[in-house]
Amino acid sequence: MNRQWAYEQRAADPEFARAWDQAIESGTDALEDAARKRAMQSSDSLMQFLLKGRRPNKYRENIRVELDDDPKNLSDEQLEAVVSGTVPRGVRTATAPTPVDTGGDGK
Repeated sequence: MNRQWAYEQRAADPEFARAWDQAIESGTDALEDAARKRAMQSSDSLMQFLLKGRRPNKYRENIRVELDDDPKNLSDEQLEAVVSGTVPRGVRTATAPTPVDTGGDGK
């Protein structure tokens, strides 16, 4: 089976497309299992990545943006800068520390 044929079948046959999607999900599940095992054995950075994915509200890095003025008064360039993560003139930011799990109830 060549790649082009597989993509054509996927586009033409809904049952084939479902099987394709299921195979991707199964492979991703196996990859997550392997990553989880590796994270528990030796990789702090991988563990952080997995925790951020599973509980983003608790483990992601948070940035708070405070505007000195009403957002309606900002120029398009200033608004684009805020959205892109740069700090335009007249805007203050504060990085909230990422919480550290101390082994409590996991919530």
